[in-house]
Amino acid sequence: MRWSERRRWLRALLAAALVAAAPASAEGDEGTDLVPLDITVLRVSDEPGEVDPRVERVDRLLRGQVAYQSLSILDVLHREVPVNEVWTFELPTGRSVELRPLEVDKTGTLLSLDVEDGLQGDFRVRPGQPLVVGGVRVGEDKLVLVVESH
Repeated sequence: MRWSERRRWLRALLAAALVAAAPASAEGDEGTDLVPLDITVLRVSDEPGEVDPRVERVDRLLRGQVAYQSLSILDVLHREVPVNEVWTFELPTGRSVELRPLEVDKTGTLLSLDVEDGLQGDFRVRPGQPLVVGGVRVGEDKLVLVVESH
């Protein structure tokens, strides 16, 4: 498989297989104004190494789906973002990421996600089920974003 095909496959796999995306529901707005969001930026590498014990849960999700030998945390971010306001932050690659909570209800948080020159979409982040997206290259390694809403 050529590298470009592998990259497309990886991006599609991470976005589709690990994300519990659901259509938006207009019902049950609980009136939450601030949405607590946690972002973990991971580096996935084919180089021998260890898996950071703080990301064991993500390792269990990725293992068997994506081939890698090491997994490390590059950054951990937390912010309480008002509904319909954009939180912009920068990845280690210099690309920007925009997150906007669109809706919060008992089924989770509907988030708009836009990675510069990458993935765009609206995703439902359910309680206890992180949104895991990846495919952004850093040299020979890849970045994976883990988004959680509490």
